[in-house]
Amino acid sequence: MQACLPRELRDLIYDYIWDDNYHRLASCYMSPSPTIGHGFRWTTAHMHPKIGRTPRDTKPIVINPAYVDLDTAREAPEAYYRISAHHEHAFLVRCPEQMHTILHEDAFKLGVLPAEHLRAMDLYLTQERSEVWLPWTIDENKLSKAFTQLTEGIRRKKDFKLSITFIQTEIRLKQWDLLFRILVPLWTAFEAAGAEVHLYWHYTRALEQTDMLRWVFSLDHIVSVWTPELEWKKEIIEHIEREGTLFPREAKHFRWEDREEEEDESG
Repeated sequence: MQACLPRELRDLIYDYIWDDNYHRLASCYMSPSPTIGHGFRWTTAHMHPKIGRTPRDTKPIVINPAYVDLDTAREAPEAYYRISAHHEHAFLVRCPEQMHTILHEDAFKLGVLPAEHLRAMDLYLTQERSEVWLPWTIDENKLSKAFTQLTEGIRRKKDFKLSITFIQTEIRLKQWDLLFRILVPLWTAFEAAGAEVHLYWHYTRALEQTDMLRWVFSLDHIVSVWTPELEWKKEIIEHIEREGTLFPREAKHFRWEDREEEEDESG
């Protein structure tokens, strides 16, 4: 095929081949699966196959050198990364601490690195806690490192589609300011280079049940102009209180997080 058709026509063929069914086969290699028993703490590497999906030894034929020539097998995953921009959650990252591996590991073992061809990414963020009685918090060092690796790893940012979702079960607004501060350099770098970037906040009762997200809210208008002095909490609190039935009282930690801090400081 390489000898008979120019790359432009070959890409049209790959565009046709990578339909939803082929994307699902490839996603067994590329999408992360949560650690069993820990929900969305996402400590497993991104190449682990999805639970209940096609096993890893059944590659799509188009990327298997046993069925096609090596050049075609390499061009096909290049097209997969490019076309993923048009498939919802085709490249969903739930383990930001694995960002360098996600971008630079040759998952298909064909000499094709995601960072060189990827055109879209959905990034899910959540919080962690070291003990069950402690509040859920953002790991600032982990997240800063992941954002730096993402910013440096995606060199062709123009028209790149980056969607970031911040998920909470305990609504603590002080965590938002921490997230904004870490996120702004990445946001600025991608937008300045012509990328499409979005930040969303999701509330859910349990991190293991993200298909039952209770509320979705865009934070683009905040992060795009955020400074440490920006007053934004009043708007968010009004929205949350207005939608009262969606948020149980015990989830509204913003009502007493100042008091919790005072109690912690006083011992």
